[in-house]
Amino acid sequence: QESAHLIECIRNQGCTISGQIVLVARSCNSLCFGPLAVTMEHAQQVNSGAMFRGRWMVFATIYAAYMLFYLNKKNYTFFVPALLERTGASKTEIGMMASAMEVTGAITSFFNGPIVDNWSAKNLLAGMLTVAALSNLALCFTDSVYTMVLLWGVNGFAQAFGWPTLARIFLNWFPDPAQRGKLYSLLSTNQNVGSVLVPVLVLPAMRYCEANNPPILQGAPSWIQEFVVLVFSYRVAMFVPAIFGLGYALFVIVAITDEPSAEGHKTPANKTSLPKPSTSTRTNGSTSSKNPLWTALGSVVVWQLAICYFAIGLTRSFFGDWGAVFITETYGNTDFSKSEVDSIITQAISSMEMGGLVGTLLAGWLTDHLFQGRRCPVIFCLTAMIGPVVGILLYAPPEFVQAIPNITFFLFGCCFTAPHVLIGLAARELVPPEAASTAGGLVSAVSKIGSSVAGAPVGKLAEIYGWNGALTCLGACCVAGGLLVLPLWNAVPARDKTKLS
Repeated sequence: QESAHLIECIRNQGCTISGQIVLVARSCNSLCFGPLAVTMEHAQQVNSGAMFRGRWMVFATIYAAYMLFYLNKKNYTFFVPALLERTGASKTEIGMMASAMEVTGAITSFFNGPIVDNWSAKNLLAGMLTVAALSNLALCFTDSVYTMVLLWGVNGFAQAFGWPTLARIFLNWFPDPAQRGKLYSLLSTNQNVGSVLVPVLVLPAMRYCEANNPPILQGAPSWIQEFVVLVFSYRVAMFVPAIFGLGYALFVIVAITDEPSAEGHKTPANKTSLPKPSTSTRTNGSTSSKNPLWTALGSVVVWQLAICYFAIGLTRSFFGDWGAVFITETYGNTDFSKSEVDSIITQAISSMEMGGLVGTLLAGWLTDHLFQGRRCPVIFCLTAMIGPVVGILLYAPPEFVQAIPNITFFLFGCCFTAPHVLIGLAARELVPPEAASTAGGLVSAVSKIGSSVAGAPVGKLAEIYGWNGALTCLGACCVAGGLLVLPLWNAVPARDKTKLS
């Protein structure tokens, strides 16, 4: 009778957690049969422990995945000088590659939201990393500038899917808004680490190929030897990221799932879980449309964040594209020597990266602990602060002239990197769940438009009004963008109100 009772319990009340059968007795706290005693508390502990390990496995996997997206994007900086020298192309022609990536990325970001919302995020992440890697690999086999422009545009298409798919996986595995601000900020440091990874992997490979002859592979087919000779040049800057990207894409497929339920995990009762898509509630009380695209396009909140993101994208790209030129032209005509100017540039750019890292981590902590999961107060404060920092850069006393670039570039890094991270998260949280990726894609597209404006239009502005005029306009845009977000100070993520008991 006891055996029959046990079998019946296993059939009716067993649940699978991490591949183990856990027995749950409804009528009593524990079920004992010989040495077997499994309680509800033990079941929850097993589930919680497995969930904890699963979350951090997913976190580490998607963190490294985006680093490799960056590796297959930022390598452009290192092979462009060789292309200019060996293909005879002009800077305008080679610059079309970067333009193609930005424009393609902006268009794709605008329309890829529904795809990310409805397709497997894991498969998209791995698939688009594969496309980015293959576009780099294909660059090894062409000297045609226009073919390169086309391939780099394809890379831009794939890059536009990287962060939205990563963010969707993150939101599924870390559903509690009160905790994920700092984790999302930590996740976003993969951009800084990925930028550092490029010279660590690519530069040594290029220097080695420059200093050595291609190896001779005895007995290998002629086409393999020809490929080795082809790659054993500046093209190794394209080949190395491609190989790392292809290999890691396969790992992503087998290592993670889209959400915890796909691995049999159950979210503990005291944690917040993502609600099922519904047609109700938003922070401003409006009703969501069934179409995610129209829901995002019709959201005033999304457009407030998008315009602010435009200002952030403009500022971020300005200092990435023109920062060194600004310092050279500002300090090159003074008593500083060329080596001193180079040193100022190096220190300023390094300070900006460090400021971005510090600002991102600090912003995540502030949103979680000081503002209880609200992102917009931090977005407003840091975006509006860019204006005063511009004033410090332009009108600092002469006795501080050498220290000013380090201080201001560090502050710029803090001020524009943290909002760059948090605006995408806020846009996803302040719309209905079924439109989250669409809203994120929309604000990202507007940011990329801002990034494109930071190129030729800002350069033209600097020619007419000088760097003072260009930077003043930049600061004014950021103050205006911050003020647009100020009305959202008390906006609370919709998911924060949903609890599973």
